[in-house]
Amino acid sequence: MGINYFRRDDRDIKFVLFEHLNIKDLLFYDAYKDFDVDDFNMIIDEALKVCGEVLGPALQDGDQEGCTFEDGVVKVPSSFKECWKVMAENGWIALTTSPEYGGQGLPLALGGLMGEFFTGANMAFMTYPGLAVGNGRLIENFGTDEDRALFCEKMYTGIWGGTNYINSLDLVGRKLSLEGGKAFQDWLENVMKFAQENSGDDDFAPDFKILSKAAQATGDFPMRYLQYFQEGKMPLIALSATRFLECFSETFMAQLMLEQGLIARDKLQEIDPNSADGIFYRGKMETARFFCRNILTNVFSRHMAFQEEDTSALDIPEEAF
Repeated sequence: MGINYFRRDDRDIKFVLFEHLNIKDLLFYDAYKDFDVDDFNMIIDEALKVCGEVLGPALQDGDQEGCTFEDGVVKVPSSFKECWKVMAENGWIALTTSPEYGGQGLPLALGGLMGEFFTGANMAFMTYPGLAVGNGRLIENFGTDEDRALFCEKMYTGIWGGTNYINSLDLVGRKLSLEGGKAFQDWLENVMKFAQENSGDDDFAPDFKILSKAAQATGDFPMRYLQYFQEGKMPLIALSATRFLECFSETFMAQLMLEQGLIARDKLQEIDPNSADGIFYRGKMETARFFCRNILTNVFSRHMAFQEEDTSALDIPEEAF
């Protein structure tokens, strides 16, 4: 067995779930009434155990052994088979999917953060169950009754797997146009409102200014995409789709981190700033500043490159390669 390099405690994850997202409020809904906070804490603890004892060690094994393709047969690292068995038999593959098809029915917020654990421990392996549940959800939501009966339970319980599509083009080609573009526009307005309401904040004013500018730059992408579509400049959309995905995600992350920074500041008023929790909350505030001033600012260089409308990646002669 390989060496486990995954190191993660549960303090930050529990801050996000219980202090930032207030996940306990979901327990009032029928879908989650059979769960309680103790269940969520137990799931977090067990997920960390799986990461440290199963997924983490298999990452090194996977690097050393690799995948092979011989005589038309693809073989994955042998350690991945044990990973798959543990994930499937204990319901980790389908944490948030419907119990009707073998899922656990947990809230998406909890399932998403458990996915962060698993991916952090072994991203190479997690492409397999991740694709299985992703395809299963697609079939569950948009397939026929026959499709659901045939595929969903088999994919959620680890009997079958799935395949993938290019995420950046999926964002531009399908998700951006949801509800006629209203979903994206509502999100953008929400970010701008959040930045404006806190523009004079004593601790984060410069960061909210950066957030506002980043949201404006990100919002320019779909506006130009509409123009490109009308003018028949489709290659410009494909060339910039990844940049848009990155700008979108970093702007959203900045909003979340600033929300956490504000929560942490309020918590600091109630405790000794030099206590363990006090140091944690101070760290959350500095993390929000660091992200906005050092990571979020990358949005501007991507937007500048986008505005150049450069097509050299397509124009280069194939012979040049």
